[in-house]
Amino acid sequence: MPQLLINKKADKFKTLADALDSKIQYYLKPAITSQRPTRRRANIAASMQQEGQKLQQIQGWLYGMAAALEQDNLSPVLEAIANRSQLELLQQVLNWDKNSDRYGGRSSISEICNPQNTHFDHTRIKLTALKLGEPNHLRAAIEALVSFSVKASVDPLQLKIQELERSLIGLQIPGFFPTPEKLAQRLVEEANIQKG
Repeated sequence: MPQLLINKKADKFKTLADALDSKIQYYLKPAITSQRPTRRRANIAASMQQEGQKLQQIQGWLYGMAAALEQDNLSPVLEAIANRSQLELLQQVLNWDKNSDRYGGRSSISEICNPQNTHFDHTRIKLTALKLGEPNHLRAAIEALVSFSVKASVDPLQLKIQELERSLIGLQIPGFFPTPEKLAQRLVEEANIQKG
């Protein structure tokens, strides 16, 4: 590929990645989180944050591909990729492959590329257009993209805590009434409860 086209494609990837910044911020810090928390709002916020993390991954891939193009070491299996929707397709395939154990292996890469499996016809047509219709090419493309991924700065323990807190919102516990902190302290003082 001529250097002018390489530079143009790298610039396009950088522009696409830069354009994702505002969208990522919108999804990672949704305005709905500043409203009174309800189960529905908490679930909406969690869903938006997941979407923001997906966009961050795609942004990392775009920056990585741009850098690889500039250094002239982009994997040949990624050369046909030209836009974000193609990366979103590969991200979807990656997520299917990660969850293939959960679904009995149905969604593994070899199943997606299998022409006998009509469930993935639409996906397979798109992948074939990207020259990724063969399982080994698709795996190589996904491995190349994963190498561009930026490690998430989110603590898995923190995510688990947020998930548990979300599950408590709106939960009716018989006999439990959330007592305000000042009232609880006054009750302890009035009852003359001592430590020990």
